[in-house]
Amino acid sequence: MGVVVSPQIDPFAMRRDILRLAWPVVLQGLLRTTMLLVDTYMLGHYGTPAQAAQALATIAVVAPLVFGIMDVLGALGTGTLATVARATGARDTSLQEQEVATSLTLAAGLGLMGLTYGPLGTLLAELFPTSVRYTGSSLTFNLAGIFGASLAPYIATWLANNFGLQYVGYYLTAAAALTLLGLLATQETRHRDLAEI
Repeated sequence: MGVVVSPQIDPFAMRRDILRLAWPVVLQGLLRTTMLLVDTYMLGHYGTPAQAAQALATIAVVAPLVFGIMDVLGALGTGTLATVARATGARDTSLQEQEVATSLTLAAGLGLMGLTYGPLGTLLAELFPTSVRYTGSSLTFNLAGIFGASLAPYIATWLANNFGLQYVGYYLTAAAALTLLGLLATQETRHRDLAEI
């Protein structure tokens, strides 16, 4: 078996290629930041001072969430690009397809999970009377995260190791069914005095 000698890489050519590939991403980041600054300026001059303050408070809450979602999706895209590029370099088409399918599944799952957080704050707040609304919704959200979400990986690993991977699917289906039952049992509070709930 002969020795494989790697070709010499010109560092200046590599830097030029990296800059050529990176400038659109850098430009996108600058434009996104500029968009936030323009939005903030426009909303700061919206209507009365009270309306402008409310609009700025809204953007102060929404902007970090939007940027966080965009960062997660960007990281997912970068990770997909890296793993698919590695499979392409190895000339492994089945691994390429597997990596793309995994990334699409993750994107769909994370997207659906993200959609639940929009109505979640309103739903939890409506469950409790005004006097204990903040405490009730905070305890509900945090206890659900502790007992529901934090134990799920351990339960799923135990089920997969002891009974097989299909039982993880059964577990997730049962959790989804319980969630649906909980949503169906939730009472609508529209047109009701929340002090009387």
